[in-house]
Amino acid sequence: MTLYQFSLQEYSAQLQELLVNSGPSTTSLLGWFIGAGFFELDSVTECDIWTSDSKPFQSADPVVWIFDNKEGTRVYVTSEAVLDLGQFTTEAIELSKTEDYGEGTLPNYFTDPQLEILYNKSKAILKPVMKEYKNTVKSDAVFFHGINQLWSSIIYKIWNVPSATPCFKFVKPSSSFDAEKTIVLPKDMKLTNLEKSDIEKVQSSNKIPYETRYIEDSIRISSAIRKVDNNELVAWGMTHRNFLVGSLHVVPECRRKGYAEVILRDLCRQYKGFFESKFPHGTTKELYFSAAVEKPNVASASRFKKSGWTRFGLGNTWFLASK
Repeated sequence: MTLYQFSLQEYSAQLQELLVNSGPSTTSLLGWFIGAGFFELDSVTECDIWTSDSKPFQSADPVVWIFDNKEGTRVYVTSEAVLDLGQFTTEAIELSKTEDYGEGTLPNYFTDPQLEILYNKSKAILKPVMKEYKNTVKSDAVFFHGINQLWSSIIYKIWNVPSATPCFKFVKPSSSFDAEKTIVLPKDMKLTNLEKSDIEKVQSSNKIPYETRYIEDSIRISSAIRKVDNNELVAWGMTHRNFLVGSLHVVPECRRKGYAEVILRDLCRQYKGFFESKFPHGTTKELYFSAAVEKPNVASASRFKKSGWTRFGLGNTWFLASK
């Protein structure tokens, strides 16, 4: 299987158009793409891009895209834009929760036979591509960013996977954001942003031990609620480099007061403003806000649902894989 190197410098506009037109499947890739130059870490301009087709924008077959840099690897299969909209079988949904694929035959993933055919065709293209990538990548270990769970079974078959974090994907159309709606807080609270002085508290409150430099980058778009009298931080959220909502947190004594909804709304306001700065003349397709929630985190998933976000596709998994 041949991997074709893609020239971002030459075809940047076409790639951006593909990512815009393939949403919500490509929300995180598009966010990562347009965030280059705004966020300092993990830039698309510093990665090698590979495709399964020498003419990726003209192919009638599903095309595999691999984005590879020192921060990790992202994989996108163009058929996701169709498959993510399909109706999944109960067996596929349950399997996505455990990712226990075993050695047996996998169940059908779609209730629509035509989508199942497209799915199997996509896997047949992806599998040799991933084998070739494994053979050519220099590192013994690879961190895969948010791989669509449609392809998880292939990752497990080809790589050794000591660690995996399956997540629900939540999306919300940016056009649904009502900029006229006023954010109201109690008089003893104020809405601000996260600052460098907050990094230690954000680190200690988060399940994932993010590095200081990562949080410094992620608070470039952030929201925080503080006590007016002493500036104490009581709720916050930041933005991952792929424009996913990150580290949404409310301290225990201030929960059930609607503060998480306030943070989400303020982040969405900033995302919408960023989108408008990048696309001043609008886009041909809807843009989306996006978030990933670990599948066991029922409370967080419920919070997004109550805030008007929608679960999309099977979900995504972050893999630490080794040869």
